[in-house]
Amino acid sequence: MIFTGSHFIAEQDRFAETLHNLVEFYEAGREGRWHGELPKEFRDRMMRGVVGIEFEITRIEGKFKLSQNRSTDALRVIAALAAS
Repeated sequence: MIFTGSHFIAEQDRFAETLHNLVEFYEAGREGRWHGELPKEFRDRMMRGVVGIEFEITRIEGKFKLSQNRSTDALRVIAALAAS
């Protein structure tokens, strides 16, 4: 992955909104999903241990490999992906 223009998200409310959007995106399709609701004081205290960074992705090069050269690992990967 190639990216340019990275910077820290310093503003607390913007960072909280970014984390909320990430939770909404990644939890959306999950059974028994978590909505990311936390008491503000607790959330703010926990956020002090996290660094938010934004960057612009200019190119992505991917490879598709799911342990296909190890049949026993491949079965475990398939089962884990199906369960998620």
